[in-house]
Amino acid sequence: MKYLLAINVPRDENAGAASTVLGLGKKLQEKGHYVDFVFNDDLPFRTKNPAWHRLYFSIYLIVKLVGQRIKKVEYDVLIVSGGYGYLIPFSRFLFGKPLFINRSHGPEYVGEPIPLKQLISYRLPYELLIRWQCEIATKYADLTLVTNQFEKTHMTRNFNLDINRIIALPPAIHDMFFDKHLNYKNKCKLPKLLYVGTWIERKGVNQIVKAYNMLCGQYDGLSLTIVGIDNKDEVESEFENSMNVYAKSAIDRKDLIKIYDSHQVLIFPTLSEGYGKVVLEAMSRGMCVITTPMGYGAEIINHNENGFIVPFHDHEAIVSTISTIISDQKLLDSISVNARKSVEGLTWDNVADKTIEISERYK
Repeated sequence: MKYLLAINVPRDENAGAASTVLGLGKKLQEKGHYVDFVFNDDLPFRTKNPAWHRLYFSIYLIVKLVGQRIKKVEYDVLIVSGGYGYLIPFSRFLFGKPLFINRSHGPEYVGEPIPLKQLISYRLPYELLIRWQCEIATKYADLTLVTNQFEKTHMTRNFNLDINRIIALPPAIHDMFFDKHLNYKNKCKLPKLLYVGTWIERKGVNQIVKAYNMLCGQYDGLSLTIVGIDNKDEVESEFENSMNVYAKSAIDRKDLIKIYDSHQVLIFPTLSEGYGKVVLEAMSRGMCVITTPMGYGAEIINHNENGFIVPFHDHEAIVSTISTIISDQKLLDSISVNARKSVEGLTWDNVADKTIEISERYK
C-alpha cells in the first residue's frame, strides 16, 4: 500500500508528535509499504500568524496530493494529524479516492491564561478555527484514530459520530526504550524526582512547584530534575529552594533514557493530554509514575500497582504519594517491575500491523 503521513510539526525524531509519525512510517516501510511524509518544515515558506499557517498547511497538502497524482503516485491511505486534512473530503476528485484517516493527538485545549489583548487580537478566532477544522476533519474522514478511550468517548459525544468510525489506537514507544538489559532502580533513601515536558500551566507544573516546596520542608536532600525547558533560570526561580532543582533543555533519546534510568519517580500532573508519551517511556524504564486521569497513561496505570493517579490541581496528593513511596521501598520496587511489564506491548511493530489491518479493512 502507498501511505502519506502528514503532521504540522517540524521533522524531529526526539519530539513527541513528530516521532509518533516517523515511528509508524518507518515501520510501515520496513514491512514493504511505500510511505511519504509531510512536516511543516517541508513547506516552501512559513507564516508567523498561526491561523494563516493552519490554512496554508492544509492547502499545501492538497497541492502535494495533486502534484503526486500528476507524477503517477496515487496514495491508498492518507493519515493526517490534528484536523489539517479537513479539505481532503471536498477535493478528492483532484487526486483519486484514497482512504482518509484523521489522526487525533488529543482534544484541543488551552490551559494557559491568555492575555486579553492576545485573546482579542488572534487567540480566540484561532481557537475557534482549530475546533472547526478538527470537527470538519472528524465528521467527514472515513475514520478517525484516537489515542485512548476517553478521547473516543469525547469525540463521539461532541461531534455526534458513529462510534464505529472512531478507533482507539495508542501510539508506541521507540524500540530503544525496551532495552533488555534494564537494571531496575537501586535502593535509595530518597527517590530522585523527574519531570519531562514543556514548562506550561497546561502540564500542571504549578502543582509540581507547590508539591516540591512542601516536600523540601520534610525531606532534606530531595532533588528534582526538569527536562525540556529553555528558560532554565526562570524555571528554577519558581522554587523556594532551588539548590537541588536541575533544569535542562530538550535532549536526544539516548540521553533521555539515561535520565530515566537515573531517576525513580516521574511527576506528570497534566491537565490535558492526548497521549502523554513521557509517561509510557518512563514506565518502560521501570520508573514509578505519578500522573492525573488524562491521556493513555490513565488507562494503563492501576493505582498503587504500576503507578499512581492523583486528582487534577492537587499538589497535596502528590506530596502524600511521594511520602508513601519514601516510606515503603518494597512498594516502589514492585511498581518499578509492574510498570515495565505494563507497556511491553506498545511497540511500533504492533502499531504498524494494526494500522495495516485497519487500512485493508476499510479501504
